[in-house]
Amino acid sequence: MPETLSNIAGKAMLVQLQINTWSAVAVDEDATTTAEMHHQAQTGSGTYRKRLIDKQALAEVAKAARAAREAHRKLTLPWSDKGERILPTRAHQEYLATLTGLQNAFDVAVQGFMTAYAGHVQAAQASLGGLFKPDEYPDPADIAAKFDMGWTFAPLATGSDFRVDLPADEMQRMVEERDAQVSANVEAAQRDLYARIHTSMSGLVEACQRIDKAQEGERVQLRQSLLDHVAEAATAASTLDLTGDPKLAELADLAGRMVGSISREQLRSDEHLRTGFIAQADEIAKQMEGLV
Repeated sequence: MPETLSNIAGKAMLVQLQINTWSAVAVDEDATTTAEMHHQAQTGSGTYRKRLIDKQALAEVAKAARAAREAHRKLTLPWSDKGERILPTRAHQEYLATLTGLQNAFDVAVQGFMTAYAGHVQAAQASLGGLFKPDEYPDPADIAAKFDMGWTFAPLATGSDFRVDLPADEMQRMVEERDAQVSANVEAAQRDLYARIHTSMSGLVEACQRIDKAQEGERVQLRQSLLDHVAEAATAASTLDLTGDPKLAELADLAGRMVGSISREQLRSDEHLRTGFIAQADEIAKQMEGLV
């Protein structure tokens, strides 16, 4: 097994985030049948899905869940299509602190919904009219079980982790296949870091170019978040780099210094500064060709 894989396996782990919520949506078979009869449609032509409570009732829960998923994505790198992502051990404490805080926020949002649950059901009875069916609503004692957030860590397994009794040639084939898959996943994870810098920088450059093309007197907005996204991508490249890639470190450092040395207002109002910034960004993009 290549030494690089051995090093990575000892300095990274896999993490999977699980978030469960109540959809508050149900298929109404009676309403479906009524609709099909009304439109003289064939049975099975469609499905009537109804919202059991007002969408806003779960807005805070949904917001907390989105925040957790976004943080999980930012603090890790893609790994497998089964939902696992890779996390360097150096970023473990930041991940744990961030997700624990977001888990607490999720729990608070769920508790707020739970407190108002009976009122939401009463409101649904009024809004749904004949579509309201009491048996579609979980008991208050059971509804909390439908909400959950957590994460699991697992070691990064490489070919040397196979411990099975098989013929030597079969074992060798399995080891090589596993190591090839790990190597491919590592390459994809590294490309994600390049892509973060490229995407965030492209968004900022496009905004600068819109300013350059604006008509006289037209004020084009330049959001601070565009600069923040570049800074976040540069930081992520430093924190999440799995292989110690010098090219990635160089480009991340350059991107970070570019947005760290100017303000949003300077970039918006100073044409000369903006032209130089775009030229530097174009050079970064050229160096990333074939890497994203």
